[in-house]
Amino acid sequence: MLALTGTAAAAETGDGRLVAVPLTVVNDGAEAIGCRAAIAHWFSAEVGTASAGSAVEATLWAEPESGTVFLINRAGDRMPVESLWCGAADATWRTRSLIPLPRHAADGDAISLTCRGGADDGPLACRQVRQAQGGGG
Repeated sequence: MLALTGTAAAAETGDGRLVAVPLTVVNDGAEAIGCRAAIAHWFSAEVGTASAGSAVEATLWAEPESGTVFLINRAGDRMPVESLWCGAADATWRTRSLIPLPRHAADGDAISLTCRGGADDGPLACRQVRQAQGGGG
């Protein structure tokens, strides 16, 4: 997984202008799912995979002023995310469901989804799970 979590990630965000955006995608289907992020014109990075009944959990980072969302790799590099999707693990692009990115995130914002389907059933169907708004302390 490319996105760091917890204290290590907070230390890697540098100037403190980034806020954490927790991502949870629960796999409510019978087959494994995978989530990927487009980080450049031709490149994508794995965000995570989840078997049936488990979840992809990662931390995205957002710069509230610009609206840019980042993955932070293990070297601490900020990788701007152009788009995010989840789909059947063996065909994430073909069965993708686009995940909306928070373009003006605040502390405590989170992306939480439940997904099912994909593969022969067509695109993965994801629905947003409503959560209480965080406060950032």
